[in-house]
Amino acid sequence: MINGRSQEVPIDSFPAGAQVEVMCGDAPKDGGTTPTVVKLPRAADHCTIRLLKECYKERYVDFGRVPSNASLVNAVPGVLLGTMGALIGAFSNPDDMDEGWKIGYALGHTPGQAIDEHTGGAYKLEPKKVFVVLTREAEPEQ
Repeated sequence: MINGRSQEVPIDSFPAGAQVEVMCGDAPKDGGTTPTVVKLPRAADHCTIRLLKECYKERYVDFGRVPSNASLVNAVPGVLLGTMGALIGAFSNPDDMDEGWKIGYALGHTPGQAIDEHTGGAYKLEPKKVFVVLTREAEPEQ
């Protein structure tokens, strides 16, 4: 598992000093005050942060979970076992070479991929960093 279970995301705002509220799986709700770094679990189905500052409109930022290229490393054992399966299949019966490859690849690739999907290591969260410009609330008319 190359990515790990969580991802650190820098959060900043203009003006600085906004409270960061985290709504993401089992992550702590209090994300600190901008500028800050929050740690978000990659396995969470949905992550959102809310930025709050007195006299400014609150802002929300949603995170998307996308497949990580790091999970391609899980293919390495699959390629090795697939090659061995293909060679064994070729020696026993040349017609079994393709089937040997498929079985070997699945045996090598599937366990690592399943673990990474369960723990969140197969994903990365986007955006990787957040910068929000806060806008002042309208002054009440008199």
